[in-house]
Amino acid sequence: SVSEEGQAEVRLLGDLEVRGDILCVDAAGGVVCCGGIDGTIRVWNAQWQAGRAECIATAKPTILRGHDGRVTAMEIRDGRLHTCGHDGFVRVWQLDDIEGDERSDQEE
Repeated sequence: SVSEEGQAEVRLLGDLEVRGDILCVDAAGGVVCCGGIDGTIRVWNAQWQAGRAECIATAKPTILRGHDGRVTAMEIRDGRLHTCGHDGFVRVWQLDDIEGDERSDQEE
């Protein structure tokens, strides 16, 4: 919407508390992901409250470890999370396979 002064009004839809410095974030299909300076990726299952524009995280995040150094970019596409790190690697995570509290790219 636009205010009387002609400036766009922005409304906060929801928030998630994250400890540490966050460098990137993406959300799609009921998942919210963020990448941090510590090399971790946090993945929340989230849902929109019926009748309210508010994003609610349904549980503690799953923590993915696959980068040595900062996670600098990410994108969710076709059920996969693509991450890029300061370590020079691009990692691809299958979001359907992510369960539990912590995963690394070394786990099967």
